Amino acid sequence: MRTPQLITNSSNLPQGPENCPQLQARSGFLWYFGFLVVNLFPAILVVLCCQFLSTASSSTFVDSCDFEEDNICGTIQGPGKAKWKRRSSVRGGPKTDFTNMGQCQGKGYFMHFSTSSAKPGHQAFLESRWLYPKPGVQCLQFFLYSTAAADDVLNIWVREYDQANANGKLKLFKSISGGVQGSWELHNVDLNVTKKARVVFQGVRGKRQSKGGFSLDDINLSSTKCPQHIWHIRNIKGQMAKTPPGKKLFSPRFLSTAGYSFQVGVYLNGLSSNPDYMALYLHLTSGPNDKKLKWPCPWQMATMALMDQQSDIRQQMNMHQMITTDPNEKSSDGTEFFWDDPRKVGSKVTDSDGSVYYRGPGYGTSTFITHSRLRSRNFIKGDDAIFLFSLEDISHLLKPQSLPHSALHADASLLKAADQGAPEEAVINPKMLGLLKAADQGAPQEVVINLNMLMLLKAADQSAPHEAVINLNMVGLITACVAAAVLVVSIVMIGNICGKKKGKGELSDDVLIIKHVPGSLEEYPTKGSFFTTP
Repeated sequence: MRTPQLITNSSNLPQGPENCPQLQARSGFLWYFGFLVVNLFPAILVVLCCQFLSTASSSTFVDSCDFEEDNICGTIQGPGKAKWKRRSSVRGGPKTDFTNMGQCQGKGYFMHFSTSSAKPGHQAFLESRWLYPKPGVQCLQFFLYSTAAADDVLNIWVREYDQANANGKLKLFKSISGGVQGSWELHNVDLNVTKKARVVFQGVRGKRQSKGGFSLDDINLSSTKCPQHIWHIRNIKGQMAKTPPGKKLFSPRFLSTAGYSFQVGVYLNGLSSNPDYMALYLHLTSGPNDKKLKWPCPWQMATMALMDQQSDIRQQMNMHQMITTDPNEKSSDGTEFFWDDPRKVGSKVTDSDGSVYYRGPGYGTSTFITHSRLRSRNFIKGDDAIFLFSLEDISHLLKPQSLPHSALHADASLLKAADQGAPEEAVINPKMLGLLKAADQGAPQEVVINLNMLMLLKAADQSAPHEAVINLNMVGLITACVAAAVLVVSIVMIGNICGKKKGKGELSDDVLIIKHVPGSLEEYPTKGSFFTTP
């Protein structure tokens, strides 16, 4: 048998019109135009989507700094007898920055305040450049390496500016006590900045003898709420090497804002049925507030994320898993409520420190992330992995939501205008409900963008709150992408018709046509990933 010939040049492939003579006169132009569109469309779509994403990200992203540039991200030194200094290593630690971990020669810097050289009571202020955050909550995220004395303090302030406070007004958000930690640690601080501001890191030398100081790196500020809890797993490669499949590692217990106690269990080497995956499960645990809480636990949404430890938050691709506690969910045998009080449905656990508590059944996925994916990007950095957890009450989402008064007023005005014979563009199209109904019933010829509906939405936008306004640029982008996709699908269908006319038997058995070459993306299972464990 002859070795198949690999075709990589499109000119050697069977051509559509030649293999479909009856369509040659009509589809010759479409075939070559289709070939051009199919090859250019992905690039065009990427450009459009990147432009859209850059616009969208600008509304949520605020600032990022890894201190690699000489201008140290525009930060300034505030008043004080001590100063923050840019360093690549410090005697006593850290030996490297967090961004590069010493892997890039000539790079790898962080900011350091030496409490060992400062006198008791001396302070050092490191202030960010001007920030103009989006209204609402913000999350300040940074890595801290502390070798300071126990009574040394790092304070995180925000200095806001307005007409009444030309020099800025300071507001304290968090204080972190010193103490030798010996590693880079992630810290999250929820902010609520509404004006032009600077973030201020204030280092304060205590009275005790100090042999180190505070070091800062990879500072990010984004318009989002911080995760509530951090689980830092050290020496994860070593633990994976000695942990057999089916053995679970448990996080510390955490308290949610509503008072529920929970912990997360992770199978580093998966279950015996999926040893190439990491498995992840949520457990409710007994806690100090159980007598005051509602049981079964109603509508708490858990977010569990494995952090991609990229220095710039815009480049992070965290792995997320979300679970909601349904109070009506029953156990597999139907005898108990799954999310009931752990003292009723859980098992007794004795912790390493001798404390006793109850752990409820676990709910999660056996295919959270593959080991090959885990070793990619920066899910593991410096032999450490970081999980981010939140458990939030979402019961308010179940309540009926009424429309804003302005939106109702706009709808009433439109209906009144229609009754009085307003122009056709402002009148509700009575065929819209019929079109939607037909679309639901699978009538493709009536799946049409109705311009009258867009006019109604635009009219309503003019009376609705700013947050509810439809972004017309987004509508245009989505419409363009859909139209291009429809064009490509139509061209491909013509190509398929031509291919069928040619017939399968006409291809030589010494030709191997490559239709798809897998890239770096991995294929994940689509079923059987969720189940409960005791």
